[in-house]
Amino acid sequence: MTGNKKTKNKMKKTIILGMFALTMLTFSSCKKEDYDSKYQPKGTYGNSNISSSTWIVTSWTNNGIRYYSDFNVAALTSSVQSSGSVQVFFSIDGGQNWVALPYTQYYTPSNYMWSYITQTGVVEVDWIYDGTTLGSDPNTVYGAVCKFKVVCISAAGLIANPNTDYTDYNAIKKDFNLPN
Repeated sequence: MTGNKKTKNKMKKTIILGMFALTMLTFSSCKKEDYDSKYQPKGTYGNSNISSSTWIVTSWTNNGIRYYSDFNVAALTSSVQSSGSVQVFFSIDGGQNWVALPYTQYYTPSNYMWSYITQTGVVEVDWIYDGTTLGSDPNTVYGAVCKFKVVCISAAGLIANPNTDYTDYNAIKKDFNLPN
């Protein structure tokens, strides 16, 4: 009986030591996530947190209901589409001032509305007249060629810049260090 008891004690010690070793291996192979290196800090233009592109529309397509133009935007990935942000701005003064879309241009008696639709790789800008006809294309209404900025911001960029006013192109430009 004494020998059997010694064997049981030895087995208990072996099991306990084995469980301890397994636990130590498990926890030593885990490491705390390093958020500082995961999200790029503000830096020079071209970091992976943001992409800005400029588009000039000299001719508009219409489908009898609205005028529109499609931009092929490589930076608009499925990741940006699902977790980041896409901001679109327009200018009628050659890029001196940028206005965020959606936007309503008020006229009497009817108005024009700017909006945009995104899908992976494409931004479609829409110009819709709320009157009874198609109305005029935006270049005709404004008497100027319309220019657009498409800004794609990754989730990491949003996290790194939580206080940015994303409806203000100049704020985005400043906070992400974008060039003119």
